Amino acid sequence: MLWLDSVLAVPAIGLRIDVKISEINSFQQNSLNFINYLKDKYDLIEVKRKSIFGYAVNTPGPSFQIIPNNIVADFEYHITQKDISGDFPIIEKPELKLYSEIIDVLLGDIYNLFGIFKGVKYITYDRIGIVAKTNLRPLQKV
Repeated sequence: MLWLDSVLAVPAIGLRIDVKISEINSFQQNSLNFINYLKDKYDLIEVKRKSIFGYAVNTPGPSFQIIPNNIVADFEYHITQKDISGDFPIIEKPELKLYSEIIDVLLGDIYNLFGIFKGVKYITYDRIGIVAKTNLRPLQKV
């Protein structure tokens, strides 16, 4: 991973899961427990519904998509633009982190997700993928 630390790459982790229909309510409740964990950990958090039983959660760094057949955790740098009346806007750049630091954070969050999902009786994981991507998100107004 040493070479990934030098190219401003960010990780993404995907888990293919299978939840039995009888456990959908338990899955959804445990997803909300994980979202509460994220609210306690990060200052800003945005939660959106994703399909009927899933959620998309964005934080200042990591973001998560949790649906009954797939969980994705990834990281994006957010460049923000702060408008000032009568003056040029201020562009705030994010603090850059090494790939290995970011993946440690994501793996810690995924570990906590597994711990929270212990309450779902019939859930299986059959594929886990870790990738590296390099991109910056467009300017966002604050």
